[in-house]
Amino acid sequence: MKQLILFFLFSSQCVFGQLTIQDIQYSNNGASPFEGQGATLTGIVTASAEPGNLGFVFMQQDSVMEWGGIQLKGNSQLLDLKIGDLVTATGTVVESGGMTTLDQITQLTVLDTGWSVDPVIVDPDEFTYYHIWDTEKYEGMLVQLAYEEDSLVIVRQNADTTGNNFGEYKVGADTALPDTGCRVLAGRVTSTLLSSLNVSYVNDSIWMNNSGIMNVPPIIVQVGDAWQGIRGIMTQSFGNMVLVPRNNDDFIPLAFGTGIQEKTPKWEIDLFPNPADEYLDLRIQLDRPEKLRLEIIGMDGKVRLVRNEMTAGHGSIRIRIPDLGSGLYLLRLIGDQRSVTQKFLKR
Repeated sequence: MKQLILFFLFSSQCVFGQLTIQDIQYSNNGASPFEGQGATLTGIVTASAEPGNLGFVFMQQDSVMEWGGIQLKGNSQLLDLKIGDLVTATGTVVESGGMTTLDQITQLTVLDTGWSVDPVIVDPDEFTYYHIWDTEKYEGMLVQLAYEEDSLVIVRQNADTTGNNFGEYKVGADTALPDTGCRVLAGRVTSTLLSSLNVSYVNDSIWMNNSGIMNVPPIIVQVGDAWQGIRGIMTQSFGNMVLVPRNNDDFIPLAFGTGIQEKTPKWEIDLFPNPADEYLDLRIQLDRPEKLRLEIIGMDGKVRLVRNEMTAGHGSIRIRIPDLGSGLYLLRLIGDQRSVTQKFLKR
């Protein structure tokens, strides 16, 4: 029934002259032919600002394999969208950092919920070089990098070969071919750069708190680390196609043998009471003892309290907070190569 409903929705777009996402995205030079114009588009949400997801909203036209995804921006109601929502959005087509977006959204309507989009499975080698016809068509779409027979391995811990570290690593079929494959980005969010703070797999521990505060413990990837496949939204950055996974569930573990999933650290941390008045109790259980740094951060980004050089395998820490003003705070616990962040309310 849902497929039938969508058929009529997209058919009505053609009848009444409205555009599809494919109409907006299809281009022979990278920029949308409708740049600067208003458009009403319908699609299924593939990435959202829900807790634990990408933090940015993308939607995709149903049952298309290319030129079918787009980012939605410029409306606070986007924060309420969920994966699988069928949405109609009215806004302006804007080119931003090489990406075509529907920005300045004035109207947003959820038509239905519970829809699903299967990722387009693509050979990572296709993204070794940018090409308008071979790679641009996947911009904004939900993609799964995978080979038919081989596993997916890290071929470069740092995808940039000039000595700069932009947080990207490269995945391909063979570590002996470090220049062949696709870039993957996680752990960085700036005014001009998007990726997820809910993905553990990053190329350097610096991204714990350098360009946004990661919400999950970082796991530093190394050359040779392997998965069966990686899902995410395909984006474009500085002339390269870059996959941005939404969370750790987008990393498909190997069916047999050892994979990077075995590196995942085990942290069990409880914070109480919450809301708090005079103190917080932090109950910690780690898989190994290590030195810890504890920070309390206000929602303005300023660090209000620091405790250093605590060594713990398991136990409790009491933190007195009488001098904190009322409001919402982040408590961040930083270990040797991982961190965890939890919110609490000071009354």
